[in-house]
Amino acid sequence: MDTQKLTIRLPESDVQFIKRFAEEHKTTVTEMIRRYLKQLQAQHIDEADAALQSITGLLPQNITEADTRRLYADYMMDKHR
Repeated sequence: MDTQKLTIRLPESDVQFIKRFAEEHKTTVTEMIRRYLKQLQAQHIDEADAALQSITGLLPQNITEADTRRLYADYMMDKHR
């Protein structure tokens, strides 16, 4: 895995806390941040999956593009009456 250096600015108390926390848990600040980012990525994927699941199945499987265009045109006509 290629890595890059990242410089961040935090209040001194936060820096002291995270260094102490990492040491107490026998890990590094880098590893803690990496794990947190992985959690955020997984959460983001889960949210995207939930959004997709919420609309899955709304349209019949056998609907054609022509049907879709007709339904949309009907919707727009009703909307602007």
